[in-house]
Amino acid sequence: MTTTPKNMKNNIRTILKKAVACAIDFFYPKAVVCACCDKEAMINKIGLCESCAKVLEPYTGQRDLFECLDGFSSGLKYKLSIHRAIYRFKYYNRPDLAEFFVQFMIPEKSWEIDYVVPVPIHFLRKLTRGYNQSFLLARSIALKYGYAVNTKMLKRTKYTVSQTRNGMQQRERNIIGAFSVNKNLARNRCLLLIDDVCTTGSTLNECARVLKEAGALKVFAITACKTDGI
Repeated sequence: MTTTPKNMKNNIRTILKKAVACAIDFFYPKAVVCACCDKEAMINKIGLCESCAKVLEPYTGQRDLFECLDGFSSGLKYKLSIHRAIYRFKYYNRPDLAEFFVQFMIPEKSWEIDYVVPVPIHFLRKLTRGYNQSFLLARSIALKYGYAVNTKMLKRTKYTVSQTRNGMQQRERNIIGAFSVNKNLARNRCLLLIDDVCTTGSTLNECARVLKEAGALKVFAITACKTDGI
């Protein structure tokens, strides 16, 4: 196709517009919403404003906390700013925040994993919320690390009220009998449980217990954050 002076002029105009736009973005970055405080601000590459980035703490605690788990890890310490992000993630229709949390949820290299298994929620809770936040985390981790997600292996069969204000012993009593397992899917498998928050570990421990009773070889777990409880 022959290039005419008019075409050249239009091409130059387009290139100049793109150059100006890039320069504006570089010198005057657009303000977007911080993943933690939910305020409009200049954010860093992991999605946080300067204030929230300063108080963010990775989890560096014990990895062998729970009786039925073969390994445990968590992304972040459950501080106030993270509490706000988790609350929006679970209760205020912000499934997009899964990608923020998954940045910090790193499986141990020594873990052999056949399936990623999200901790299930009762169907009534899912009906109210619209999604299972643990599944969103599990799906993102599976895509990031090349695992397969299995949502049919572990089911929540018992509805329990929020355990936020319960102590460890009460949580353990409430969670007993809350899950059922498809033995054919769990048998001889190494599994990675995914959940949003670990407080006492009662839920993860019960999931691991019933999975191992069904024949799972090993069960590991990662959560988005961990409280200071134990």
